[in-house]
Amino acid sequence: MELSVGGVPVRLTGATLLVMLLCVGAIGYAGYDYTQQSAAIEEAVAVNGTVTETDIEETGTRGVQYEVTVVFTYEYEGTKYESNRLYPTTLSPTFETESKAQSVLAPYQQNETTTAYVEPSDPDSAFLEPRRTNGPLWLAGGGGLVLLLTLLDAAGAQTPGQGTRVAPVSDRESAGGTLFGADRDHINWLSKRVVLGGAVTFVLALVATVGLVATAEADLEATVTDPAGVTLVTAFVAFLAVIGGLVLYGVWSFTEYRRLRESIPEPRPPSPFTRPTRLVTILRTDDDELDDYGWRVKRTGFAFVVALFCLAVVLRVVL
Repeated sequence: MELSVGGVPVRLTGATLLVMLLCVGAIGYAGYDYTQQSAAIEEAVAVNGTVTETDIEETGTRGVQYEVTVVFTYEYEGTKYESNRLYPTTLSPTFETESKAQSVLAPYQQNETTTAYVEPSDPDSAFLEPRRTNGPLWLAGGGGLVLLLTLLDAAGAQTPGQGTRVAPVSDRESAGGTLFGADRDHINWLSKRVVLGGAVTFVLALVATVGLVATAEADLEATVTDPAGVTLVTAFVAFLAVIGGLVLYGVWSFTEYRRLRESIPEPRPPSPFTRPTRLVTILRTDDDELDDYGWRVKRTGFAFVVALFCLAVVLRVVL
């Protein structure tokens, strides 16, 4: 099905509509669950409970994560119940490290008495921690991102970066010139070497850290002056170097895109960097289907997208 919204063509397939429906459902469910946490906490009644089982399991929802399980029994208004909800949400939170999961599990020891919180309207779903979690927000954010990308992919021209009328190489400006006062070709070479060198150093530093931790005779608490601390700092700096190299390459590639765009005769197509719909479509198009113009747009966009993703990872670890 094809339609036009504000003069922008939109192509909707069965798969597109299904993805959009699932995303809207996920966002709606997450919003409902998040608001329900507040209601459950306000209405909850404290009762005595007994911990019957505790466990920590690895999960792969966002890389290596750890999920905490606490099973407990309790009695409310003469009826016995069993629950495994740590927080007042149906979405089980996960933790980045096993030590964090263990610290969350520490207050709950098997066969010991604890305080459980019962919502009178739903007595068989008691919880132990009377506070909200961000699990529903992560679900809503993920659903919103997928929905946005799906809409951007469905809207606009379906073949950008293909068949662009670019002037012959002989008629274009020479590939020379400078960028930041340095030779453009040298900037290109340097950015790629920084990314490659940073990636290799990052992997080697992580391997070294794992080796030091595995061979340690006791629990290792690394500081910046210990071997394990040095390797971790090295890995962090190398990761930042990868981000810097990607940004440098992206800047160089964007200027190459501008030079290439100037060789397109009028009327030129809208810039993919001001029309996200075209950029998303180009990013997901196979290289062999793109012309020189589309190929350069894809390389530029890819560099910045990966750099932003890596930066988000750093902020998640630091903050």
